[in-house]
Amino acid sequence: MSEKIQHESANNKGKRDSTKRNFGMICFAYICAFTSLQAVTSLQSSINTDKNVALNSVAITYGTSLLTSLLFTTSLGYIFGYKWSIVGGQFGILVYVASNMYPKQWLMYSTAVICGSLRACMSMAQNSYVTALANDESENDDDAEIKTRKYFGIFLTAYQSAQIWGNLISYLVLRNTPKTTNTNSTQCGANYLTSGHQMQDDNHQFISQKTNQNVKQRVIIIHGSAISPGIINRHWYKWLQTELLKLDIDALAPAMPDEREAKDSIWIPYLINNLNVKENDILVGHSSGAMAILRLCEQMKVKGLILVSAGYDKNDKNQLYNWNKIKSNTQWIEQFHSSDDPFTPVDSSRHIAKEVQSIYHEFNDRNHFLCPDFPDIINVIKRHCQLS
Repeated sequence: MSEKIQHESANNKGKRDSTKRNFGMICFAYICAFTSLQAVTSLQSSINTDKNVALNSVAITYGTSLLTSLLFTTSLGYIFGYKWSIVGGQFGILVYVASNMYPKQWLMYSTAVICGSLRACMSMAQNSYVTALANDESENDDDAEIKTRKYFGIFLTAYQSAQIWGNLISYLVLRNTPKTTNTNSTQCGANYLTSGHQMQDDNHQFISQKTNQNVKQRVIIIHGSAISPGIINRHWYKWLQTELLKLDIDALAPAMPDEREAKDSIWIPYLINNLNVKENDILVGHSSGAMAILRLCEQMKVKGLILVSAGYDKNDKNQLYNWNKIKSNTQWIEQFHSSDDPFTPVDSSRHIAKEVQSIYHEFNDRNHFLCPDFPDIINVIKRHCQLS
Protein backbone atom coordinates (compact mmCIF):
# COMPACT_ATOMS: atom_id res chain seq x y z
CA MET A 1 0.00 0.00 0.00
CA SER A 2 2.87 2.33 0.90
CA GLU A 3 4.61 1.62 -2.42
CA LYS A 4 1.40 2.40 -4.30
CA ILE A 5 1.09 5.75 -2.52
CA GLN A 6 4.73 6.58 -3.27
CA HIS A 7 4.23 5.61 -6.91
CA GLU A 8 1.16 7.86 -7.18
CA SER A 9 3.04 10.68 -5.49
CA ALA A 10 5.90 10.34 -7.98
CA ASN A 11 3.45 10.33 -10.89
CA ASN A 12 1.74 13.44 -9.55
CA LYS A 13 5.10 15.21 -9.16
CA GLY A 14 6.09 14.28 -12.72
CA LYS A 15 2.72 15.48 -14.03
CA ARG A 16 3.06 18.79 -12.19
CA ASP A 17 6.58 19.32 -13.55
CA SER A 18 5.28 18.65 -17.05
CA THR A 19 2.42 21.09 -16.50
CA LYS A 20 4.80 23.81 -15.33
CA ARG A 21 7.05 23.24 -18.35
CA ASN A 22 4.08 23.53 -20.70
CA PHE A 23 2.93 26.68 -18.94
CA GLY A 24 6.40 28.22 -19.11
CA MET A 25 6.63 27.40 -22.81
CA ILE A 26 3.29 29.00 -23.66
CA CYS A 27 4.24 32.17 -21.74
CA PHE A 28 7.58 32.37 -23.56
CA ALA A 29 5.95 31.67 -26.93
CA TYR A 30 3.42 34.48 -26.40
CA ILE A 31 6.17 36.94 -25.44
CA CYS A 32 8.13 36.12 -28.61
CA ALA A 33 5.12 36.22 -30.94
CA PHE A 34 3.45 39.34 -29.58
CA THR A 35 6.69 41.30 -29.13
CA SER A 36 7.10 41.35 -32.89
CA LEU A 37 3.38 41.84 -33.60
CA GLN A 38 2.91 44.70 -31.14
CA ALA A 39 6.05 46.45 -32.40
CA VAL A 40 4.94 46.24 -36.03
CA THR A 41 1.37 47.28 -35.22
CA SER A 42 2.51 50.30 -33.20
CA LEU A 43 4.67 51.51 -36.09
CA GLN A 44 2.07 51.07 -38.82
CA SER A 45 1.02 54.73 -38.72
CA SER A 46 4.50 55.80 -39.82
CA ILE A 47 5.73 52.89 -41.98
CA ASN A 48 4.29 51.42 -45.16
CA THR A 49 2.11 54.52 -45.54
CA ASP A 50 1.82 54.29 -49.31
CA LYS A 51 -1.93 54.05 -50.08
CA ASN A 52 -2.50 53.53 -46.32
CA VAL A 53 -1.60 49.85 -46.75
CA ALA A 54 -0.34 49.49 -43.18
CA LEU A 55 -3.32 51.02 -41.38
CA ASN A 56 -5.79 49.24 -43.65
CA SER A 57 -4.11 45.91 -42.92
CA VAL A 58 -4.46 46.51 -39.17
CA ALA A 59 -8.15 47.30 -39.64
CA ILE A 60 -8.58 44.11 -41.69
CA THR A 61 -6.84 42.09 -38.97
CA TYR A 62 -9.19 43.28 -36.23
CA GLY A 63 -12.27 43.08 -38.45
CA THR A 64 -11.49 39.50 -39.42
CA SER A 65 -10.85 38.60 -35.76
CA LEU A 66 -14.26 40.00 -34.83
CA LEU A 67 -16.13 38.01 -37.48
CA THR A 68 -14.21 34.82 -36.75
CA SER A 69 -14.85 35.17 -33.00
CA LEU A 70 -18.59 35.49 -33.62
CA LEU A 71 -18.98 32.68 -36.14
CA PHE A 72 -16.17 30.17 -36.30
CA THR A 73 -14.07 29.87 -33.14
CA THR A 74 -16.17 27.15 -31.49
CA SER A 75 -16.15 24.85 -34.50
CA LEU A 76 -12.47 25.48 -35.29
CA GLY A 77 -11.48 24.93 -31.67
CA TYR A 78 -13.41 21.65 -31.64
CA ILE A 79 -11.66 20.47 -34.81
CA PHE A 80 -8.07 21.48 -33.99
CA GLY A 81 -8.05 21.51 -30.20
CA TYR A 82 -6.49 24.06 -27.88
CA LYS A 83 -2.83 23.37 -28.57
CA TRP A 84 -3.01 23.45 -32.36
CA SER A 85 -5.28 26.50 -32.30
CA ILE A 86 -2.51 28.33 -30.42
CA VAL A 87 0.12 27.07 -32.86
CA GLY A 88 -2.04 28.23 -35.79
CA GLY A 89 -2.48 31.68 -34.24
CA GLN A 90 1.26 32.11 -33.82
CA PHE A 91 1.77 31.02 -37.42
CA GLY A 92 -0.69 33.73 -38.53
CA ILE A 93 1.22 36.34 -36.51
CA LEU A 94 4.52 35.22 -38.04
CA VAL A 95 3.14 35.46 -41.59
CA TYR A 96 1.72 38.96 -41.03
CA VAL A 97 4.91 40.31 -39.46
CA ALA A 98 6.99 38.81 -42.28
CA SER A 99 4.75 40.42 -44.92
CA ASN A 100 5.90 43.85 -43.69
CA MET A 101 9.26 43.11 -45.27
CA TYR A 102 7.53 43.23 -48.68
CA PRO A 103 4.60 45.58 -48.04
CA LYS A 104 2.58 45.14 -51.20
CA GLN A 105 -1.15 45.72 -50.96
CA TRP A 106 -2.21 42.22 -52.00
CA LEU A 107 0.24 40.55 -49.62
CA MET A 108 -0.47 42.73 -46.59
CA TYR A 109 -4.23 42.38 -46.91
CA SER A 110 -4.20 38.61 -47.43
CA THR A 111 -1.85 37.98 -44.50
CA ALA A 112 -4.00 40.32 -42.37
CA VAL A 113 -7.01 38.07 -43.04
CA ILE A 114 -4.98 34.97 -42.12
CA CYS A 115 -3.60 36.60 -38.98
CA GLY A 116 -7.00 37.90 -37.85
CA SER A 117 -8.76 34.56 -38.35
CA LEU A 118 -6.13 32.47 -36.60
CA ARG A 119 -5.68 34.97 -33.77
CA ALA A 120 -9.38 34.73 -32.93
CA CYS A 121 -9.05 30.95 -32.49
CA MET A 122 -5.85 31.52 -30.54
CA SER A 123 -7.55 33.89 -28.10
CA MET A 124 -10.27 31.35 -27.42
CA ALA A 125 -7.80 28.50 -26.98
CA GLN A 126 -5.33 30.34 -24.75
CA ASN A 127 -7.83 30.89 -21.94
CA SER A 128 -9.05 27.30 -22.05
CA TYR A 129 -5.50 25.93 -22.22
CA VAL A 130 -4.27 27.99 -19.25
CA THR A 131 -7.32 26.91 -17.24
CA ALA A 132 -6.65 23.26 -18.13
CA LEU A 133 -3.01 23.56 -17.04
CA ALA A 134 -4.03 25.13 -13.73
CA ASN A 135 -6.54 22.35 -13.11
CA ASP A 136 -3.94 19.69 -13.94
CA GLU A 137 -1.57 21.03 -11.29
CA SER A 138 -4.30 21.33 -8.67
CA GLU A 139 -6.05 18.05 -9.50
CA ASN A 140 -5.76 16.67 -5.96
CA ASP A 141 -5.80 20.02 -4.18
CA ASP A 142 -8.64 22.03 -2.78
CA ASP A 143 -7.26 25.35 -4.08
CA ALA A 144 -8.01 24.89 -7.81
CA GLU A 145 -9.55 28.36 -8.08
CA ILE A 146 -6.50 29.98 -6.48
CA LYS A 147 -4.16 28.10 -8.83
CA THR A 148 -6.23 29.22 -11.83
CA ARG A 149 -6.00 32.85 -10.76
CA LYS A 150 -2.27 32.48 -10.20
CA TYR A 151 -1.73 30.96 -13.64
CA PHE A 152 -3.78 33.64 -15.36
CA GLY A 153 -1.93 36.38 -13.48
CA ILE A 154 1.45 35.07 -14.62
CA PHE A 155 0.25 34.41 -18.17
CA LEU A 156 -1.32 37.84 -18.65
CA THR A 157 1.77 39.53 -17.21
CA ALA A 158 3.93 37.76 -19.78
CA TYR A 159 1.41 38.49 -22.55
CA GLN A 160 1.10 42.21 -21.79
CA SER A 161 4.86 42.64 -21.31
CA ALA A 162 5.24 42.00 -25.05
CA GLN A 163 4.12 45.61 -25.62
CA ILE A 164 7.05 46.82 -23.52
CA TRP A 165 9.62 44.61 -25.25
CA GLY A 166 8.27 45.52 -28.69
CA ASN A 167 8.46 49.26 -28.06
CA LEU A 168 11.90 48.93 -26.46
CA ILE A 169 13.29 47.04 -29.45
CA SER A 170 11.71 49.57 -31.85
CA TYR A 171 13.34 52.41 -29.95
CA LEU A 172 16.77 50.77 -29.90
CA VAL A 173 16.61 49.99 -33.61
CA LEU A 174 15.15 53.28 -34.87
CA ARG A 175 16.72 55.84 -32.53
CA ASN A 176 19.17 58.40 -33.86
CA THR A 177 22.74 57.72 -32.82
CA PRO A 178 25.40 60.43 -33.06
CA LYS A 179 28.11 59.70 -35.59
CA THR A 180 31.65 60.85 -35.02
CA THR A 181 33.30 62.27 -38.10
CA ASN A 182 37.07 61.96 -38.32
CA THR A 183 38.65 64.95 -40.04
CA ASN A 184 42.19 65.63 -41.08
CA SER A 185 42.39 69.40 -41.47
CA THR A 186 45.59 70.90 -42.80
CA GLN A 187 44.35 74.41 -42.10
CA CYS A 188 42.20 75.68 -39.29
CA GLY A 189 41.45 78.75 -37.26
CA ALA A 190 43.04 81.95 -38.55
CA ASN A 191 44.86 80.08 -41.33
CA TYR A 192 41.64 78.81 -42.89
CA LEU A 193 40.30 81.00 -45.68
CA THR A 194 37.76 80.38 -48.40
CA SER A 195 38.36 80.68 -52.13
CA GLY A 196 39.65 84.03 -53.38
CA HIS A 197 40.99 85.21 -50.01
CA GLN A 198 44.55 85.86 -48.86
CA MET A 199 46.41 85.39 -45.58
CA GLN A 200 49.22 87.31 -43.91
CA ASP A 201 52.57 85.80 -42.98
CA ASP A 202 54.57 86.69 -39.88
CA ASN A 203 55.77 89.88 -41.58
CA HIS A 204 52.18 90.91 -42.29
CA GLN A 205 52.69 90.40 -46.03
CA PHE A 206 49.75 89.04 -48.00
CA ILE A 207 50.28 85.53 -49.42
CA SER A 208 48.00 84.19 -52.13
CA GLN A 209 46.27 80.94 -51.27
CA LYS A 210 45.86 78.15 -53.79
CA THR A 211 42.25 77.21 -53.48
CA ASN A 212 39.88 75.21 -55.54
CA GLN A 213 37.95 77.64 -57.72
CA ASN A 214 35.43 74.96 -58.72
CA VAL A 215 33.36 74.89 -55.54
CA LYS A 216 30.99 71.95 -55.37
CA GLN A 217 27.27 72.56 -55.51
CA ARG A 218 25.73 71.80 -52.12
CA VAL A 219 22.23 70.34 -51.67
CA ILE A 220 20.61 70.05 -48.23
CA ILE A 221 17.68 67.63 -47.86
CA ILE A 222 15.24 68.45 -45.04
CA HIS A 223 12.85 65.69 -44.00
CA GLY A 224 9.32 66.14 -42.69
CA SER A 225 8.02 65.69 -39.15
CA ALA A 226 7.70 62.18 -37.77
CA ILE A 227 5.69 60.30 -35.14
CA SER A 228 8.58 57.93 -34.46
CA PRO A 229 12.33 58.69 -34.49
CA GLY A 230 14.65 57.81 -37.36
CA ILE A 231 12.60 59.25 -40.22
CA ILE A 232 15.77 60.34 -42.05
CA ASN A 233 16.52 56.66 -42.68
CA ARG A 234 13.11 56.07 -44.26
CA HIS A 235 11.58 57.11 -47.58
CA TRP A 236 13.74 58.79 -50.27
CA TYR A 237 16.01 61.10 -48.27
CA LYS A 238 19.12 58.91 -48.00
CA TRP A 239 18.55 57.58 -51.53
CA LEU A 240 18.60 61.14 -52.89
CA GLN A 241 21.76 61.96 -50.94
CA THR A 242 23.52 58.86 -52.33
CA GLU A 243 22.52 59.63 -55.92
CA LEU A 244 23.65 63.26 -55.66
CA LEU A 245 27.02 62.23 -54.25
CA LYS A 246 27.46 60.04 -57.33
CA LEU A 247 27.06 63.23 -59.40
CA ASP A 248 29.85 64.89 -57.39
CA ILE A 249 27.35 67.11 -55.59
CA ASP A 250 27.91 67.80 -51.90
CA ALA A 251 24.63 66.42 -50.50
CA LEU A 252 23.55 66.51 -46.86
CA ALA A 253 20.56 64.68 -45.34
CA PRO A 254 20.69 65.64 -41.65
CA ALA A 255 18.42 64.31 -38.92
CA MET A 256 16.67 67.45 -37.72
CA PRO A 257 16.05 68.10 -34.02
CA ASP A 258 12.49 68.10 -32.70
CA GLU A 259 11.37 65.59 -35.37
CA ARG A 260 7.85 65.25 -34.00
CA GLU A 261 6.83 68.93 -33.70
CA ALA A 262 9.17 70.48 -36.32
CA LYS A 263 8.96 73.90 -34.69
CA ASP A 264 10.27 76.85 -36.71
CA SER A 265 11.83 78.22 -33.53
CA ILE A 266 14.09 75.15 -33.44
CA TRP A 267 14.55 74.26 -37.11
CA ILE A 268 15.38 77.71 -38.51
CA PRO A 269 18.27 78.40 -36.07
CA TYR A 270 19.51 74.85 -36.69
CA LEU A 271 19.56 75.45 -40.45
CA ILE A 272 21.43 78.73 -40.07
CA ASN A 273 23.84 77.94 -37.24
CA ASN A 274 24.40 74.19 -37.44
CA LEU A 275 24.00 73.44 -41.14
CA ASN A 276 25.42 76.84 -42.11
CA VAL A 277 23.10 77.35 -45.09
CA LYS A 278 24.72 79.59 -47.69
CA GLU A 279 23.57 81.68 -50.64
CA ASN A 280 24.67 79.12 -53.25
CA ASP A 281 22.89 76.16 -51.59
CA ILE A 282 19.93 74.26 -53.03
CA LEU A 283 17.41 73.21 -50.38
CA VAL A 284 15.05 70.24 -50.74
CA GLY A 285 12.19 70.10 -48.23
CA HIS A 286 9.48 67.50 -47.69
CA SER A 287 6.19 68.34 -45.94
CA SER A 288 7.14 70.21 -42.72
CA GLY A 289 10.67 70.48 -44.11
CA ALA A 290 9.32 72.30 -47.17
CA MET A 291 7.55 74.86 -45.02
CA ALA A 292 10.69 75.29 -42.89
CA ILE A 293 12.88 76.20 -45.87
CA LEU A 294 10.22 78.64 -47.08
CA ARG A 295 10.34 80.30 -43.67
CA LEU A 296 14.15 80.35 -43.85
CA CYS A 297 14.02 82.17 -47.19
CA GLU A 298 12.16 85.03 -45.55
CA GLN A 299 15.49 85.75 -43.82
CA MET A 300 18.25 84.83 -46.28
CA LYS A 301 19.08 84.12 -49.90
CA VAL A 302 19.60 80.65 -51.37
CA LYS A 303 20.12 79.41 -54.89
CA GLY A 304 16.95 77.35 -55.24
CA LEU A 305 14.18 75.46 -53.46
CA ILE A 306 12.55 72.12 -54.20
CA LEU A 307 9.29 71.78 -52.26
CA VAL A 308 7.67 68.36 -51.86
CA SER A 309 4.14 68.11 -50.39
CA ALA A 310 4.26 71.70 -49.17
CA GLY A 311 1.05 72.88 -47.55
CA TYR A 312 -0.24 75.15 -44.81
CA ASP A 313 -3.44 76.49 -43.26
CA LYS A 314 -4.21 79.76 -45.04
CA ASN A 315 -6.63 80.74 -42.25
CA ASP A 316 -4.02 80.38 -39.51
CA LYS A 317 -2.49 83.80 -38.81
CA ASN A 318 0.59 82.11 -37.35
CA GLN A 319 1.29 80.55 -40.75
CA LEU A 320 1.41 83.73 -42.83
CA TYR A 321 4.43 83.97 -45.15
CA ASN A 322 6.19 86.91 -46.77
CA TRP A 323 5.90 85.59 -50.33
CA ASN A 324 7.59 88.58 -51.96
CA LYS A 325 10.62 88.19 -49.71
CA ILE A 326 10.80 84.47 -50.50
CA LYS A 327 10.69 85.17 -54.25
CA SER A 328 13.41 87.79 -54.06
CA ASN A 329 15.65 85.53 -51.97
CA THR A 330 15.56 82.58 -54.40
CA GLN A 331 16.72 82.22 -57.99
CA TRP A 332 14.17 79.46 -58.66
CA ILE A 333 11.58 77.30 -56.91
CA GLU A 334 10.07 74.00 -58.07
CA GLN A 335 7.25 72.10 -56.39
CA PHE A 336 5.98 68.52 -56.35
CA HIS A 337 2.53 67.62 -55.07
CA SER A 338 -0.05 64.88 -55.48
CA SER A 339 -3.78 65.44 -55.57
CA ASP A 340 -4.35 62.33 -53.41
CA ASP A 341 -2.09 63.58 -50.60
CA PRO A 342 -3.95 62.78 -47.33
CA PHE A 343 -1.96 65.26 -45.20
CA THR A 344 -1.45 68.43 -47.25
CA PRO A 345 -4.42 69.64 -49.34
CA VAL A 346 -3.64 70.18 -52.99
CA ASP A 347 -5.34 73.60 -52.95
CA SER A 348 -2.84 74.77 -50.35
CA SER A 349 0.10 73.65 -52.48
CA ARG A 350 -1.36 75.31 -55.57
CA HIS A 351 -1.73 78.52 -53.58
CA ILE A 352 1.96 78.41 -52.63
CA ALA A 353 2.91 77.84 -56.27
CA LYS A 354 0.85 80.87 -57.30
CA GLU A 355 2.38 83.10 -54.61
CA VAL A 356 6.03 82.21 -55.24
CA GLN A 357 5.55 81.61 -59.00
CA SER A 358 7.21 78.21 -58.82
CA ILE A 359 7.48 75.53 -61.49
CA TYR A 360 4.68 73.26 -60.29
CA HIS A 361 4.53 69.48 -60.87
CA GLU A 362 1.26 67.84 -59.83
CA PHE A 363 0.54 64.09 -59.81
CA ASN A 364 -2.57 62.15 -58.92
CA ASP A 365 -1.12 58.92 -57.48
CA ARG A 366 1.93 59.81 -55.36
CA ASN A 367 0.16 60.19 -52.00
CA HIS A 368 2.49 62.02 -49.57
CA PHE A 369 5.62 61.01 -51.53
CA LEU A 370 6.61 58.42 -48.91
CA CYS A 371 8.45 56.42 -51.55
CA PRO A 372 11.92 54.82 -51.46
CA ASP A 373 13.26 56.88 -54.38
CA PHE A 374 12.49 60.15 -56.19
CA PRO A 375 14.18 60.43 -59.64
CA ASP A 376 12.19 63.58 -60.50
CA ILE A 377 14.23 65.61 -58.01
CA ILE A 378 17.47 64.37 -59.57
CA ASN A 379 16.28 65.64 -62.95
CA VAL A 380 15.42 69.07 -61.52
CA ILE A 381 18.84 69.45 -59.88
CA LYS A 382 20.62 68.28 -63.04
CA ARG A 383 18.72 70.84 -65.09
CA HIS A 384 19.49 73.77 -62.80
CA CYS A 385 23.12 72.72 -62.31
CA GLN A 386 23.51 72.09 -66.05
CA LEU A 387 24.56 68.47 -65.54
CA SER A 388 24.10 65.90 -68.29
